[in-house]
Amino acid sequence: MKYLIVGSGYRSEFFIRSHQNDPKHTLVGVLTRNQEKADMLKEKYGVETFTEETKALSTKPDLIVVCVNKTDIHEKSMYYLRLGYRVLQETPAGLTIDQLKECYTLGQDNRLFIAEQYIFCETHKARLEALKTHNTGNAHTLFISEAHDYHGASLIRAYLNEGLSDFSIRAMSYKNPIVNTDSRTGPVYTGELKNEERVHMILTYADGKRAFYDFSGIQYHSFIRERTMRLLCERAELNNSTLSYLDDDNHPQTLNVHPLEDQNAEDEAAIALIIDNIADVIDGGEVLYPLAYALEDAYTMILMEDAINYPFTEFKRQPMPWH
Repeated sequence: MKYLIVGSGYRSEFFIRSHQNDPKHTLVGVLTRNQEKADMLKEKYGVETFTEETKALSTKPDLIVVCVNKTDIHEKSMYYLRLGYRVLQETPAGLTIDQLKECYTLGQDNRLFIAEQYIFCETHKARLEALKTHNTGNAHTLFISEAHDYHGASLIRAYLNEGLSDFSIRAMSYKNPIVNTDSRTGPVYTGELKNEERVHMILTYADGKRAFYDFSGIQYHSFIRERTMRLLCERAELNNSTLSYLDDDNHPQTLNVHPLEDQNAEDEAAIALIIDNIADVIDGGEVLYPLAYALEDAYTMILMEDAINYPFTEFKRQPMPWH
């Protein structure tokens, strides 16, 4: 399979590195409007770059990976879908309900894929597999502080084994000062104080399962704010990477499940898995992350934002075309 990356920002480099670590498919190049960025990417990674769309599309890609900024990503993805290309769009699927509906309309028949990587990271794959392998019983309560918005929503659905079930949301947010300790480019030692905006959300499903979401974006890059989760099941508890469960004779057992070591490396491996899956889908295989799930996770983000604006008010999931 041949694919073209559109965009030259931070996330685009994840896709480039992912390809270099697992080059079973052909990256034909990166399309960017910025000549300086094109030159930088070519020098840094040795990839072909384009600043003219006609030249980029002349490579005849089977898939276009759209990695432009969040506010423009929907329009750009719809543009390439209308041209007849398959599209892998960076998250989220959309920022408004109208955008999600358009994704559903134009993205049918596996034309549009969304690059949700968290559920495919080795840490979460190992934890989810351990829950399936051992007799843990039904999971019913999740305390999660792992990822923001739509990423968090995808993890909640996966750990509580919910597909497109009805749910309601209550949420609030607040800000507190915190010392900045880390960044995308490395550790920070200035002692600078910045505001940590934290969101608390209670998500309740129609079957009684519930998730308590607690997250701040600073957790992605901080030495003093960890990312955590705790899942309660009938016969087990998963506390981060420690699974405490009962064996078939009801004797207590403990299993250490793949502790997180390098989030960037896991993200890049997960992206490679997503690219592999799209190639399989083109050959008639089954998609691992259906478009309906991606739309639902983005819709959950929209409801969360509404709920934050009206603290403690219940917002109920409404019928949508992908339901």
